[in-house]
Amino acid sequence: MNADHMLKQITLQYIATGFDCYRKLADYVQNGCRGHLDLADTPVASLPDGLHVSGYLDLSNTPITSLPDGLHVGGYLSLAYTSITSLPDELHVGSSLNLMNTSIASLPDGLHVGGDMYLRNTLISKKHTSEQLEKMLPNVRGAVVV
Repeated sequence: MNADHMLKQITLQYIATGFDCYRKLADYVQNGCRGHLDLADTPVASLPDGLHVSGYLDLSNTPITSLPDGLHVGGYLSLAYTSITSLPDELHVGSSLNLMNTSIASLPDGLHVGGDMYLRNTLISKKHTSEQLEKMLPNVRGAVVV
């Protein structure tokens, strides 16, 4: 997805809500999606399809419930203490993925995590042992922490 289309999606969210987090997101896209994107503790509820974040993406303590298709994060992705319920297929995270204290009950096909994956206090960690999770997650390069 091109930057113009992403900016249109973000602008519509900003107009509908007036939340400054969408202005921060628009500035990030306009600047070529370089560096980190810290939206922790903001009211951000959605991200545009096809977003690529070159650094880390922190969405901790936000009301976000799902991520867009085509999301690629070069650094770590933190979704701790969110209402996230699912992850998109083929999600790529270059470093660690933090899903602690979320309602994640299943993981998508093609999930790639370049570092550790934190699943403490999640629905999926209550259904499976750490050994089962490690077998389910062959594309996690680091430890699976439950």
